[in-house]
Amino acid sequence: MNKEEYRLQLKEWLSSIQPAIQDDNIRQKVDHLWFSMDDEHSSEQEWYELAERIAEDMNPQEDMREVAAGSHKLPPLPYRYDALEPFISKEIMYLHHQKHHQSYVDGLNQAELALKNARRTNDFKMIKHWERELAFNGAGHYLHCIFGFP
Repeated sequence: MNKEEYRLQLKEWLSSIQPAIQDDNIRQKVDHLWFSMDDEHSSEQEWYELAERIAEDMNPQEDMREVAAGSHKLPPLPYRYDALEPFISKEIMYLHHQKHHQSYVDGLNQAELALKNARRTNDFKMIKHWERELAFNGAGHYLHCIFGFP
């Protein structure tokens, strides 16, 4: 692939990610890459490194760490609520994320704490109920996390 083909592919990629960029730091890196591609003295290696940093910033990989029982949090949506319009409205995305997904997080936390308490007190009368709640809300939370990342 020659330099011009690479430049065109990068420009297509940058255009495709523009609607998803919310972070000003990422936006500055995107602008820097655009200007760099127009600079005759810049190299493909420089473009690659800039693009790689943008991609890493847009898809942060959280450390695989244990979350204490009952302390799950609603992750931020990695794009603006209006990024999927006209297919999904801003209002629906907001409602889905802030209310629907949040209810899964709350249900998961409640179930984890109830199971922790059951183990602590040796009171297992409601164990099947809380295990079902844990499975349902945990799966809902996990699947919504996947949905948030296109």
